[in-house]
Amino acid sequence: MKEKSILWIKKYWKPVLAVLEIVLIAVPFIVMLTSTPVDLTITGDYMNVVSGGESSKGGTIDEAMAEGKDDIAVVTEPITLKRGIYIMEVKYQEEHDGGVFSMSADKDEYGALRADTFMMRNDRFSEVMHFWLNYSVEDLKCKFEYAGQGGTMAIDSIRICTSKTTYSVMAFWIFLGCMVCNLILAMRKKFAESAFAEKAIPVLICMIALAASYELFAEGLVGQKDMDFHLYRIEGIKDGLLLGQFPVKIQPNWLNNYGYCNGVFYGDLFLYFPALLRLIGLPITTSYKLFQAAMNLLSAYIAYYSFSKITKDKWIGVIGSLIFNLAQYRLVDIYFRGAVGEYEAFTFMPLIVCGLYKILTDDPEEKGYGRNFLIAALGYSGLIQTHILSCEMAGIFTILTCILCVRRVFVKKRFIELVKVVLATIGLNFWFLVPFFDYFRDKFCVNDGSRDTFTIQYSGTGLQRVFHILFAGKDGMMEGSVGAALTIGFFLFIFLFLCSTKKQKKETTVKGMGQVFILAVLAIWMATNLFPYDFLKRFTLINKLIVGVQFPWRFFAVAVLLLTFVVCGMLAELKKHIKVEYYRMICAGFCVAAAFNGLQYQAVGDVSHFPESFYYDTIGIDSFCQVSGEYVPSGTDVAYLNRCYVYNLDGNVYVPDYTINGNIITAICQNDTANDGLITVPLLSYRGYVAKDMETGETFEVTKDENNCVQVVIPAGFHGTVEVRFHEFWYWRVAEILSLLYIATLIYRYGIEKKKH
Repeated sequence: MKEKSILWIKKYWKPVLAVLEIVLIAVPFIVMLTSTPVDLTITGDYMNVVSGGESSKGGTIDEAMAEGKDDIAVVTEPITLKRGIYIMEVKYQEEHDGGVFSMSADKDEYGALRADTFMMRNDRFSEVMHFWLNYSVEDLKCKFEYAGQGGTMAIDSIRICTSKTTYSVMAFWIFLGCMVCNLILAMRKKFAESAFAEKAIPVLICMIALAASYELFAEGLVGQKDMDFHLYRIEGIKDGLLLGQFPVKIQPNWLNNYGYCNGVFYGDLFLYFPALLRLIGLPITTSYKLFQAAMNLLSAYIAYYSFSKITKDKWIGVIGSLIFNLAQYRLVDIYFRGAVGEYEAFTFMPLIVCGLYKILTDDPEEKGYGRNFLIAALGYSGLIQTHILSCEMAGIFTILTCILCVRRVFVKKRFIELVKVVLATIGLNFWFLVPFFDYFRDKFCVNDGSRDTFTIQYSGTGLQRVFHILFAGKDGMMEGSVGAALTIGFFLFIFLFLCSTKKQKKETTVKGMGQVFILAVLAIWMATNLFPYDFLKRFTLINKLIVGVQFPWRFFAVAVLLLTFVVCGMLAELKKHIKVEYYRMICAGFCVAAAFNGLQYQAVGDVSHFPESFYYDTIGIDSFCQVSGEYVPSGTDVAYLNRCYVYNLDGNVYVPDYTINGNIITAICQNDTANDGLITVPLLSYRGYVAKDMETGETFEVTKDENNCVQVVIPAGFHGTVEVRFHEFWYWRVAEILSLLYIATLIYRYGIEKKKH
């Protein structure tokens, strides 16, 4: 009987496990259907005006009540809530900006409440936010601090409702746990039968990613200069998806909900991952950290793949991945600057080097040579989809590489392969490039010539900082350095090259490394304040390129990549010429230097000098965090984007009611005059907005006012409801279809068809 049970389990364990997992994932939704959601409204009767030890009933503070009191606030009575995710809508009136909302639960267990604070504004009358309770609480309070500038602050009502994402988040974590278990079960047999390298290398790649993610174990987000901007991009994608946009070109949450065309100019393909986590219901900080961890894992694998392909040695690929991913400038990008686009681009740069190297050095008659173009094309596509400025830098060094290798470039099959790289890159990204260049015909701050380069040479890093081995303070963190391992590699290569014979220097591999080393030195020079930017910007064409780069130390990204290539190539050559024990000692030295420097920077750098930021929803982030406002239409004064309502200035149109849902606005309009009238809606005037009669489908002319806000021409005698929303142009959709067809063709040609043969 026992043997039959064992045989039955062995035969049917997979379907039984699948059923159990489905049941587990379904449990949260069953609970949702059987539980009673919270829907609680709090008014002035359940609020107190508190100052010092005194309190009185009510939710209103006026100037007379606040006179002589610095700490007066409206505080709710204690609220009892079970664990879960809640939506809160606060309706208020505030005469002066500056009143601060916060939540607290003093007697709860550690980490029970996850909620943002926000500043109340006189041009808004309500705010909606989410908050998370990891445990049940009985003393939750909402506090509204008086601005202290006179006038009246009135809290009309607070409504708290259970969010359905309470259950989707539970299901997500159960699903993730099930997938991890399934992966372990699927790999255990393969690992048992595989060689040591096949077992160890995936584990080492995960460990490299884990080491690069050390900073993520902090409770909040540390440092991260541009963090608000990129968190708002994630939220913009989420909000756009909720409004039915795909892909999201105009993110609706920006600039007081006037919208911002981030999705047209700034590749955000990979930010859809954290945006989807936000849709599930995870806090913005958790979503962003999971995204950073995923990018570290992807970067570790891509670097391993690229450097192992170049050197034809898996272990050198692992060392290259460790050095590349723990390079100090990469960590500066991730954890100090919060330069999401740049560290995403970092991830794909090794594919460009790998693809070009194989195209220029592999035998064109060799089987599989015709697939090398795809490696480089994926690398360039990664840059286009993440950081256009990195494309510019990669383009400069690609041209220089082709000049240095001009004899190889003009070999027929190699030249055809390089042309295929260009065509494949265009095909993969046609859906992004068409809107990008279409909008680039319009005038924005990014292309209207208003950006200056007067500080660019001054902004370059000092030569003494290039080879900082240990991080010792806040000064110079923005620029970073190449780090300890690459500093050792830099000087070791010079030493070995000078000690090598003339015959060795003429060898193809050594000569190639020498050329790459020259390019790396050039990249380092361009990152410093010694490069003659002030002289070069006198030339119009070069000045335009300099404007795009903005900060010279961005070239550290190229330097790190090329120096890692040199170190990997040097290790491959040393393996041929020195004793095994010496070779292993050198490899160990590089690994220790890279790991120590990377972990030391994360442990000492950010944590010692910068406070943690805590964001759970994005209500606490200023919607005007667009940095330099590169994608704002030229001539727009963003300070005047404060009319969050539909209005009419010419007096011809009466607007009795309207609804604003992101960048979809509906307004009931009545024009009883004999002339056309204009209504202005709170949207920035990007091409693509369409206004139509919701009843008949008739479209109306869309114009813009003097501050580049959308205006709609309402015909004489019109009575009805007008809807204004963004629609992609037909040729944008055609470009998307063509890219999808090209991707499908590549998958069939190099995936499915390859397996058949």
